[in-house]
Amino acid sequence: MTGLSASDAPSSGRKEPLLSLSEGATHPPATLKFPDGELGTWVCLGHITNQSVRVWLRAPSLTTAVASLKINAQPVAEAPLQPSAEHDFVDAVDIPLPQASGGGPFVVQVAGHRRQGFLPPPPHQPAAFSFAFGSCHQPFQATLEGKLVRQDGSSIYVGMREVLRAEDARFLLLLGDQIYSDGIPNLNVRKLTESGSLDPAHLTEYYRQLYRGYFNEAGFRSILELVPSYMIWDDHDILDNWGSFPQPNDFERSAFAAATRAYLAYQHLHNPGATLRDQPPFCYSFWYADVGFLVLDLRSQRDFDAGRVIGEEQWDKLESFLAEATEGETRTVFVVVTIPVVHFSPAAVRLLDGLPGSKGENIRDRWDAENFRSQRDRLLHRLCDWQARGRGRQVVILSGDVHAGAAFRVKRKHGPGEVLQWASSPLSAPIGPAQLLVNNIGSALVNLGEKDFLVSREAIQARNNFGVVRVEPLSPGEGAGHRISFILYKYQSSPRKVTACFRVSHLPR
Repeated sequence: MTGLSASDAPSSGRKEPLLSLSEGATHPPATLKFPDGELGTWVCLGHITNQSVRVWLRAPSLTTAVASLKINAQPVAEAPLQPSAEHDFVDAVDIPLPQASGGGPFVVQVAGHRRQGFLPPPPHQPAAFSFAFGSCHQPFQATLEGKLVRQDGSSIYVGMREVLRAEDARFLLLLGDQIYSDGIPNLNVRKLTESGSLDPAHLTEYYRQLYRGYFNEAGFRSILELVPSYMIWDDHDILDNWGSFPQPNDFERSAFAAATRAYLAYQHLHNPGATLRDQPPFCYSFWYADVGFLVLDLRSQRDFDAGRVIGEEQWDKLESFLAEATEGETRTVFVVVTIPVVHFSPAAVRLLDGLPGSKGENIRDRWDAENFRSQRDRLLHRLCDWQARGRGRQVVILSGDVHAGAAFRVKRKHGPGEVLQWASSPLSAPIGPAQLLVNNIGSALVNLGEKDFLVSREAIQARNNFGVVRVEPLSPGEGAGHRISFILYKYQSSPRKVTACFRVSHLPR
């Protein structure tokens, strides 16, 4: 892919006011500046195969750039990028290798930046590797005076960087809420628009500025510089509980369109085959060694009134992915759904989903909500079917959202089949006492009201956290498949450090 273009934005590193207001619009309650300013010229890596390396660039001062790929210090390939104002000076390109690689280190240089990584082994070839995942990047808070400052959870990224190096993580999956359009009252897109502080004509620019500020937070930026990343959005990248409230109004539809334009450039372009011309849903899949990954988009097709979470196009994508896994004799697959499929008591969700206001919307955002329950059961039954029909198969659901790290095992009550679910959330967003209580009690009662499945909670931790997954092929004497391990690392503020808080490991049954 070449020539992905990009929208009017400030130049490198300036700590500018968050909002660009039209003539006659009033100013927001506080004119805020991001602690590290806004993202200027910067480079990171996206999808990597044994045949290509994806490079993501933002370069306000350039109209063209050339990305050079080196292996063993020797240039082997290059590809052009064309950042433009149309898409906020963002572009991405896949640098094709002259011939398929069997793995090994590489270096990319472009626009004065240097990034490095490791080429994966060929698809369907067994190999041990590790990767990291997490969600909910909200490192900021506003003081009483209206100044934007870091909150304590943002310190997680210092320790996270050390762990990713020690674990030799090959890539990072970011599972939603990479920005918060509503996480801070002074930055709340809905409130600013309703008050007249933000002209609806500038919604796209508003979301882009959020990305420039959130992605330029020093700790988070250092993680994206360290390892290639894959991304998918969730509700706060759009509007809180987007798709789980009925009949969106004109503002909400305009906000979704603006958030989509910003998402395409800042997140979607990291992913396999992505272009700025893509239309939702933004699901995708990829293979690393002999393991498959399917990332579903739970937001763009979500419709509370229709009882839809992912839509038929993504159901077809799921079927194609599982068919490809079967044909390639893949034993282990990871399916990303951002919101956990199991976590709280289904009975409690049904009891409380009639609550008014944001509390009710939060409940109705669950897979267990009455309008979405049939889609949840359809997904779990289909994954159990695939798992049960092949020797050595394992299915792991990866998710975030709930502000807790957790591990669950889900078995069918009637018939064979089981899936694992591992969640990591939040990276840096704050965790209140109410969330701590609800996560611990609600997940302990996870089987209350469950009809078709038996759910076991294996571990839970409600602190700032991130997950590391290790995948190890079994030897011929051990059988088919993989040993898979989930290590959750938590951040604690006194003293500031990151430590492993639980580990669960599984072998095929």
